[in-house]
Amino acid sequence: MKKITLIINILAIISINLISYATNQQIEINTDKNNIENGQEIEISIKIPSQQNTLYTYSGEIQYDKEIFETITNSNFTTSNSWENLQYNQENGQFIITNKGSKGNEEILKIKLKSNSNQQNKNTKINIKNLKTVDEEQNEEIISLENQTIEINIKNNQNDNKQPDKEDENTNNNKPSDNNSNEDKKEDNTINDNKNEEINNSKDPNTSNNETQEDRKNNNETSTKNESNQEKKDSIASGRLPYAGDNSNILLFIIAIILIIMICILIRYRKINKTIFILLLTFTITSNIYINTIQAVSTTAKKGDVNLDEQVNNDDIQKLEKYLIGLEKLSKEQQNNSDIYEDQKINLVDLHYLIKNLDTLAKEEKYDLEQITPINSKVTYEPVVMANEKMKTYGTAGAGSQWPVSLESSNDGSLMLYGIDVAGLFKSTDHGKTWTRANSGLTSPGTGMFAIDPHNTNHVATLGLSQYSNVGGIHISYDKAETWNKTLKIGIKGYRYLWDGLEFDPTSYNSSKNYSTDLYFSTPYKRDTQIRTKPTDYRLLTTLQENEVGLYKSSDCGETFSLIINDPKVADGIIRFTDDGKLYIGNQYGLFLINTKTNKIEKEYTEFKNNPNKTVEASTKGVTGLDVVGNTLYIQTWDGIYTLENEKITKITTDTYDTRWPQMLTVSKSNPNHMVYEFRGNVNNYFTTLVNVTFDGGKTWQISKANLDTTFYYNVNFASREKAFIIDPSDDNNVITLGGDNAFRSSDGGINFVQASGISNMMQGGKFHFNYYNPDLMLFSAQDYTGVISTDGGKTFTNLVMNKGNFYGGFAADEETIYGFANSSWGGGTLTYTHDGGKTWTDTGLKAKYEESSTYYSSLQSITDPNVLFAQEYYSKDKGYTWQEMNGCVAVYAYNYTGKKELYGANKEGNVVVSYDNGDTWEIVTKNKFSSSSISEKIYDLSYDYINNYIYLIDRETYSWGGIERVYKYDINTDTCTRIEVPRDSERGFVRLRTIAVDPKSTSVIYVGSAGDYFSTSTGLSRSIDGGKTWEVLTTANNPNYTALANNQGGYEVSCLGVDPRSGKAWIASGCYGYSTINPPYDYKNKNGK
Repeated sequence: MKKITLIINILAIISINLISYATNQQIEINTDKNNIENGQEIEISIKIPSQQNTLYTYSGEIQYDKEIFETITNSNFTTSNSWENLQYNQENGQFIITNKGSKGNEEILKIKLKSNSNQQNKNTKINIKNLKTVDEEQNEEIISLENQTIEINIKNNQNDNKQPDKEDENTNNNKPSDNNSNEDKKEDNTINDNKNEEINNSKDPNTSNNETQEDRKNNNETSTKNESNQEKKDSIASGRLPYAGDNSNILLFIIAIILIIMICILIRYRKINKTIFILLLTFTITSNIYINTIQAVSTTAKKGDVNLDEQVNNDDIQKLEKYLIGLEKLSKEQQNNSDIYEDQKINLVDLHYLIKNLDTLAKEEKYDLEQITPINSKVTYEPVVMANEKMKTYGTAGAGSQWPVSLESSNDGSLMLYGIDVAGLFKSTDHGKTWTRANSGLTSPGTGMFAIDPHNTNHVATLGLSQYSNVGGIHISYDKAETWNKTLKIGIKGYRYLWDGLEFDPTSYNSSKNYSTDLYFSTPYKRDTQIRTKPTDYRLLTTLQENEVGLYKSSDCGETFSLIINDPKVADGIIRFTDDGKLYIGNQYGLFLINTKTNKIEKEYTEFKNNPNKTVEASTKGVTGLDVVGNTLYIQTWDGIYTLENEKITKITTDTYDTRWPQMLTVSKSNPNHMVYEFRGNVNNYFTTLVNVTFDGGKTWQISKANLDTTFYYNVNFASREKAFIIDPSDDNNVITLGGDNAFRSSDGGINFVQASGISNMMQGGKFHFNYYNPDLMLFSAQDYTGVISTDGGKTFTNLVMNKGNFYGGFAADEETIYGFANSSWGGGTLTYTHDGGKTWTDTGLKAKYEESSTYYSSLQSITDPNVLFAQEYYSKDKGYTWQEMNGCVAVYAYNYTGKKELYGANKEGNVVVSYDNGDTWEIVTKNKFSSSSISEKIYDLSYDYINNYIYLIDRETYSWGGIERVYKYDINTDTCTRIEVPRDSERGFVRLRTIAVDPKSTSVIYVGSAGDYFSTSTGLSRSIDGGKTWEVLTTANNPNYTALANNQGGYEVSCLGVDPRSGKAWIASGCYGYSTINPPYDYKNKNGK
């Protein structure tokens, strides 16, 4: 009896594990009409019943006559009730959708079909087939509806007045007549057809049914002959979910029963030990539970990463959907990652568990955000030098600078200087192969001329320039341009002054000081301080008064100056000294010899005399180039090149000399027969500036060429911008010049040029943010240069290409999806996007209405849904295809890495706002103004400390006396706000704040960036390691003692910055000074030891 009881219990246990029950509810296929006219639409809807288990995906197939209906595309489908991610394959008619979790009893999908306009009266059928989902109890696909036929009658409205023919009167010859009208048929649009009846016709969606739904109803009422068959058909046609286990499962069940009986017999006759059987049974059941439970949710580190981007998100869901309906293929690695259920096959079950486990994966922290205690430490600025793959083949790296204006070399070529209009200067100590920044202590944004002491290259002078008159002046360096000190403040307004009017007297060397003591300076005055586009286009910007202009002299190495000749004739000059100490000045008036003893004009050479006041065009002439080799002077005019030696003037050029605005003559010190100068292919177009080079003293000339494959930007024009030249005194073949916004170098004396390395001074347009899903994907939008993108964390870059050169607030959601505000001129712009990596662009026409300055434009991506994008006051839910304005937010700046992963932004009233639903709604966080006495306020930037629940922000406050930016810390926990004092510019006593960032790896580390714009601020970058209580200035500008804080130069004019959440490295956009990174104030190594 005990054995029988044991056998019964075992049988019961196995039966319970093998049998599952499904609900017996109907799937509804509805259509809004069965009778349409040609050219009209019908709409089919699919509704699923209530479910005991949660559904995450549904797939199916639609078949229709493509000669009768227009071709269906994705746009014909509309998902409902949170069903999403529709994918449709036109070739096989398969479709698939997903849900984050549905219990059914809802409509999931609508499909619209439109009949062709030229269709004649005709009956047709539409089949909805193979509706499948997943039974999680059995972990297998289940077919909830094999086939459902919808009959459609199409009527040609052009035949309304015709008598219906026989086919019109009875569209189904095999259907018995009844009294139901078409109107009656319209009333019942719910189709619960017999699916078994259609299986044989499934290969032909247009096969005609011999029986309509209404006929079947009548037949069931009048006939009992087919009643049992009809009930069987109805049970399937009604859309009931099938019993768990198809015929194969039933067969397995029968086999299991037979095996149990056989085992019982063996036990009865003592052929098998009962204990062994129980152990065997326990092992089988346990293994089954393990496989069905653990296997379903177990994933490796790569499981779910279908597209191999090292992330598991909605992109992987869509990729797997496309594979399941035949739209895309998967590689072996992708297939392995798609096998979520790990049963060696890929189907809806894998998609089901991918969606189900996605939230769990999303909750896992993407970054190692364990907090690190910071320690004050020196920073090292690593310039971000932009290069692409093609540049590597030429050994060049560097995107270029802002507008270049000046070049200078020491007597031996060991120090070369390169001046830029609004980005300071660079220096080279390897004869122009590479360039590094040299701006520390320089108070002006630009430089216009240089002088290098011929006896000591540590002793250097430059003229700082700005578009504002109270900024420029002479700066002196005693350490090879590493640090500078302004010694002469002079009101020169203009930042593209070309003429080299600064020179040391080589005969003034003081051996005790080891410097040349006498420095001469010819002031800018009437000559162009902007580039003259044509001879009649006068571009004077200098604001010096007549009693301030002329020739200045310093007798103490450049520390103090006096005006020794107050005469416009010696202003605007190119200064050159012969080896024997004769001082010559050439300018638009002609050529002058200066007596350095009497400080007077000793001689004016009538051969070169010019009256610049006669006509505007005449002011471009006179002496346009001046150089010296030993005691021989070389003078360039529009008519030719001359030598002056022992007071003898000789013209050395012939008719081969190009007279189209020639200037900037440079002569080789080691081979005077080697000369270069610039001229214009068209005197009315400075974008046609070309280079002439001669090796025979000016008898013959050839035009130089530039290899633009060595340049970074796609639109580099070597012929744009004015030129300056260096012929390396130690290597006559090494020639440096300017082209476009680049420095170019020649190794064949100036015949062919390639881009020099080390200079990347692109100006950031608006703000940049790290891509949460792929931090190695970096996009820097730019003013003038459109922008650049890197897919390898900044190792290499690619220049963006669009027909508008200015791009603000740009962001790359992925490698193909890039968006921001584009404009053909500076500032503003319209929201523009691409979905093919920049090959084509779409202009939405949307403008940022609430922010006047594009410096502050911000774009961001949701960290819970990569399809949700933000650009100022607009947001998109479909990854940038469509945009709408948000209600209550005008810019999104930050998000919470943890918790609810909410978003933080600002409204137009200057309040901080927060969204917990990806921008659909916004709540005000800071309800009061930050300053009770301000007229208005605007948030320029903010960053979120997710550890302490603080918001750090920059607030622009407007008062009756003007405006000011201030830093505040807002404690969300206590609803309190604290103003934080940050360092101010040392020379002007105020600060122009632009950006703020919290280090997510150490939230007590705060960075603040500021920019003087028209001056180079001494507080471009400040850092606090104690949450804003104390600060250190990291900028090396105006700070000769920067070595206590930084190992090299940087931190200028910081308009935007961000912190890499993986490493804590800060990325800095320094206005026109380009980009750099600095190390965090701690030693960080990730779990891999990197």
